[in-house]
Amino acid sequence: LGQIDEIERRTKDLTYTLRLEDLVKPGDHANLATLAVTLAPVVELATQKKVALSMDLMDQEVAINPELLGILAANVLKNAVNYTTDRCATLRTHLEDGRCVLEVRNRGAIADQDLQMVFRPYYRANTATEGSGLGLIIVSRICEIHGMDCKLYNDNGDVVFKTSLALWKMS
Repeated sequence: LGQIDEIERRTKDLTYTLRLEDLVKPGDHANLATLAVTLAPVVELATQKKVALSMDLMDQEVAINPELLGILAANVLKNAVNYTTDRCATLRTHLEDGRCVLEVRNRGAIADQDLQMVFRPYYRANTATEGSGLGLIIVSRICEIHGMDCKLYNDNGDVVFKTSLALWKMS
């Protein structure tokens, strides 16, 4: 029964991945500050795992579907909470070159061969933890749908996820 439940969960996740673009509507925009509410379950996870979570969210409108912004941030931040090696994780937003950068950082490292694979469906660099291997493919797909680049890399003992969002301009 456990295996059947796992297959069903993965199927739902994959089906959801294929339907992400159906959620996008012309003129979609979201305020980054609202992520504080959306990310409440991840904050609770951090509390349970005794991980200090720091969030610095700008009061800034960006051109992205609000639900997809929440999914993107939750998936990346959940990974940071689950994989940090020093019980700390941060989510920070800031302006850079006329765009809003969303950055998630945690202590740790991902092997170079894994960094090249983590955005592939079902790939998991750490198989000792729970997960379907679909979180980052969903993140990648959300970025692709909105014309955003996303990067995951090691930086002086930290794992860093970074994407930049277009500022929303009322038409």
